[in-house]
Amino acid sequence: MLALSPEDTRECIKYIEELKARAPLDYFGFHPDLAAKKIEQIRKRLFGEKVQDAFGQNARLRDFYNPLHPEVYIIPRSQNLRVLDDWNDEIGLDRINFPFSSTDFCLNEDIEGVLYELTHNSAFWRLAMISQLAYLVYPRDDTLNKYKEIWYCLPAFPHNRALHSLPVAIMAYLKLKEAGFSDDVVNRTVLAIGMHDCATPAGGDTAKRLNRFGLDEEENFSWVIGHHGLDKIWGEKFGFKLDEAAAIVKGQGRFGQLCNYLDRISYVAYDCYYLGMQSEGNIRRIGIRHPTVIDVWQDIAHDSKRGIFYFTDQQRLYNFLLLRAYEHQEFLFNPYSRALDFYLGNSIKRLARLGLITREDLLTINDDQLYLRLEKAFPDEFKAILTPGIMNWTRFAAKDEMVAFIKSIGRRTFFAEHLKGFKTGLNWPVLYNGQIVELKNAISKKQAEKLEAISASTIGYYVYYLPEKK
Repeated sequence: MLALSPEDTRECIKYIEELKARAPLDYFGFHPDLAAKKIEQIRKRLFGEKVQDAFGQNARLRDFYNPLHPEVYIIPRSQNLRVLDDWNDEIGLDRINFPFSSTDFCLNEDIEGVLYELTHNSAFWRLAMISQLAYLVYPRDDTLNKYKEIWYCLPAFPHNRALHSLPVAIMAYLKLKEAGFSDDVVNRTVLAIGMHDCATPAGGDTAKRLNRFGLDEEENFSWVIGHHGLDKIWGEKFGFKLDEAAAIVKGQGRFGQLCNYLDRISYVAYDCYYLGMQSEGNIRRIGIRHPTVIDVWQDIAHDSKRGIFYFTDQQRLYNFLLLRAYEHQEFLFNPYSRALDFYLGNSIKRLARLGLITREDLLTINDDQLYLRLEKAFPDEFKAILTPGIMNWTRFAAKDEMVAFIKSIGRRTFFAEHLKGFKTGLNWPVLYNGQIVELKNAISKKQAEKLEAISASTIGYYVYYLPEKK
């Protein structure tokens, strides 16, 4: 036992109390039980007590095997586990960390089933080279001097479309297995849901806004699947049906509904984790207050009689939709965050005018290949490090005001858009008092109005344009 003086003991106790008060910030995105255990480890070290699991308790991956879902291991996030495979190697990057959740995932590579097939094709792994958030950047801190310039090494966020899509497929697999669907239905549906983003163009959502190309993901899904020959391969192996899969990706039917729910759950989890790690605001606040809010995926259930998926916890669903609403308000629809995205979009448009890129290119190349073309075409303009300060923006309440402004600035205009708000999710079905009802009928009027107000706050006509040359 370490001998501490009374003064040292008081200092240690004070330090522990400060750690406890700071814990939500220091362990943002952690499971709350794990954060508490880490603080307890620090306390033991300070007072000279033995810490057995300083580097994580050993656990065998095979111990998490479940015959109900043999292709997926579910690993609890509430413990500091050092998970080992049969060769005593830590699984490391094979562990799929899922923020704000009670569980992480790992694929069972010994089973060459539907998830193995999903992750071993070139169309899916192209998504690993497509940034989830393209050229969106962190919101500007309002406490900074407004004249202070911030430079970003782009893309600003590390996560990609494959990292987003894989948990969507895993959650679909788990929920379909839990609901008791046949293996044939599970396999066909998981392939469709897991590939829902396969037609994301290089440049991500930025490129999708280029109307001349027709780059809508849902409309190009069938083309990409056919281009890689996956419809034939999976048709023979799993009974995959391209028209059925395309309908799911478009959100049609109960499996399309499930795809929409899981898609939103996954992108909110990762986007808000990386945002909250760096930025103050409501996104960070809700992530701290509700550290397992993404467990909302576990609340999804299936009503076989009505043929729908629904949620079983109206409060957690509301908390999730509130987090998603703030993501739109503070980030996705934030003009500062979007400015460089439109700069990228305009550069791609110019590349097309020069005949240096086509629709098929954008659906088959990745971000790095796109950026190389841009750098070659515009060496003096297109750089990996940029600042949103290269572009101004103005918001208008009415369209005629926007049109008049565009005429006044002429060719300095980069992009103009009308944001109509976002879908709040108040119509999502939830179990309430024994009945499946829309969420708006299961929460207070004040809560529903809050979601609607956040959506309304983003509505407007926006113009992005270059500053006037001095």
